[in-house]
This record gives sequence, C-alpha cells and structure tokens, in this order.
Amino acid sequence: MSRVKSTKPPPPPPSPLMDPVSVPLEKLNLHYFPGSKMPDWLMQWDLNKLKKLYIRGGSLSNLCHGKQCKWGATNVRFKFLEKLQMDWSKLQDLFPDLTYLEIFECPELSSIPCDENGVWKKAD
Repeated sequence: MSRVKSTKPPPPPPSPLMDPVSVPLEKLNLHYFPGSKMPDWLMQWDLNKLKKLYIRGGSLSNLCHGKQCKWGATNVRFKFLEKLQMDWSKLQDLFPDLTYLEIFECPELSSIPCDENGVWKKAD
C-alpha cells in the first residue's frame, strides 16, 4: 500500500480579523468616507466598546445605522464634515459616555458648547 501525499497546502489558521466579534473595536478612524450613513461593515462590531471615534471629511450626514444609535466612544473628533447634522442633545444621546469632543469645520453641528478651539470636555 502506498501513501499519497497531498500537494495542497493546509488552510491558514483563522485570523481574528475575520471575526469582528472576537476583536473588540476600541478606536475607529474614518477618513473621507463617501457615504451619507455609516457603512454596513462597521455594524458587525459592538460599538458600545468603542473608546475613540475620529471622523475626518467625507459625506456622512447621520451616525445612526438601523437600530444602532448608541456609541460607547468617550473621545470623539469630527473634522471637515460639512453634511453631518445634529444638535447637542442628539450628540449626547449618541455618545452617553462622552468626555472629550473636538469639532472643526462642521457647520451643521448646532448648539454644541465647545470653546473657541472647538473643544468640549466633561466637567470633573
């Protein structure tokens, strides 16, 4: 009886990056995202575990996606988002644990109590 060797390499071990549930997303940096709403692929992660959200440029007008309208981020930066629309109460609803907010060139964000540098910090 002869043995037959397979010339096919073994499959690679599963990557944790293939399974969003096993890799908690702690920081998200979106640059110039072309869509008006958050991308479908992002909703695979538990956004309540997110600590930092930085969005710069692009066409986002809404940060909700379906029923997902709460973010766990404590540090948030919005820059050059001309279409993003919300007021302070909506922003607080979206980010209930917010401690630091930085806004620059986001004309549709209204009634946000930032200082002259576009920064808001939660009082101790």
